[in-house]
Amino acid sequence: MTARAAQPPPSRSAGGHHHLPVHLSPLARRLTPAGIALPVLILAATLFAVAADTNAAGARALWILAAIGSIIGAGIAWTDILIVVHRRRPSGRPRPPTVNGPRTTDG
Repeated sequence: MTARAAQPPPSRSAGGHHHLPVHLSPLARRLTPAGIALPVLILAATLFAVAADTNAAGARALWILAAIGSIIGAGIAWTDILIVVHRRRPSGRPRPPTVNGPRTTDG
């Protein structure tokens, strides 16, 4: 079996274009779900708090617990976003020297 035969055929869309695999860094893969979860959890906490305020029956405690859980989840998502943004920021440390050294023109 040749090396070419061992490779899977490239996938093509309806237009005939090749699909290139999307390579995201681990930090980008971590930022995406946190960025989606944060507004969803804030909205959920708001809706649960409104439901707890308007519900005078015995289910009020359940709505309050759901709102608290959503707020905790939103806090975790926000913390994760802050950590990822901090890690993606350049550190300000000098870059290590290259093998050939810096190029200078003496002339």
